[in-house]
Amino acid sequence: MNRSLTFTPEELSRLSQEYLAEDHHEVLQNTNITFTVLVTVTYILFNVSRGFYAGRNGWEVWTLYPFSFICCLGICIQTFLMICIGGVGRHRAYWELNDPPVFDTYLKLQTALEFIYMANVAFPKICLLILYLRIVDGKVKLITKITMGVVITNYIVSIPTIVVLCRPFAYNWDKTIDGHCVNMMDVFRYVSLPNIVTDVAIVAIPFPMLYKLQVSRERKVGLFVTFLAGGLGIFCAIIRFVEYMREDWT
Repeated sequence: MNRSLTFTPEELSRLSQEYLAEDHHEVLQNTNITFTVLVTVTYILFNVSRGFYAGRNGWEVWTLYPFSFICCLGICIQTFLMICIGGVGRHRAYWELNDPPVFDTYLKLQTALEFIYMANVAFPKICLLILYLRIVDGKVKLITKITMGVVITNYIVSIPTIVVLCRPFAYNWDKTIDGHCVNMMDVFRYVSLPNIVTDVAIVAIPFPMLYKLQVSRERKVGLFVTFLAGGLGIFCAIIRFVEYMREDWT
C-alpha cells in the first residue's frame, strides 16, 4: 500500500456511517493474545524438553533460540501497540475524520515492525539449519549450507533495504515533509521470493534422511507428516505472493 495515500474531503463525505463504524480491534486483539500464549508455551516446552531429554545442547540453544523467541514476542507486542494506539481494527478513513495523528503512530510502529519481522523470519530458519548440519552429510550438507547462506544474505540485505524504502527515513511516517517512497508493491512481491524458496528447501532437506531411516513404515509416515506440518506456512506465503502479483494497492 502506498504510504502517502490519503482521502480527499469529497471521498470522506461519501462514506457511510456503517462503514466508518466498523470496528474489529477486539477480534484482532484476541487473536494476537492467542498467538502470544502459543508462542510462549511452545518456547517453555521446548526448553523443558531440552533440559530433561537432550544429551547435549549446542551454543545456539542458549543464544539464537532465545533471540528468535524475543523476535516472535516482539511482533506480538508490536501488534498489541498497533491495535491499542495505532488504530488497527478501524478503517483509516475513520481516523482521518476523528484523530489523524493516530495513523502517523501506526506508520511509526509499522516501520519498527519491518525490522523485527525480518529478524523473526531469518533466525528461526538459521536455528533449524544448524540442527540439520549436525545430522546430514554429503550433498545434503552442501545444500543446507547454501540455504543458510541465502537466509543470512537475505537478512543482511533487508536491513539497508528497509532504511532506503522511503527517503528521508522520517517520510515513512511524516508525510508533511518533502520525500518519496519506492513502489511498495514491488518490494512486497520480490522480497517474498527468497523466503518461499528457503522455506521449501528447509522442509525438503530432511526427507532423504527420513526415507533412509530404519524404522517401521507407520513411524516413517508419522515423521513425514510431522515435517510436512511444519511447512504449512509455505502455502500461506505462496498465497500471499500470488495476491501481491494479482493486486496493486498503490
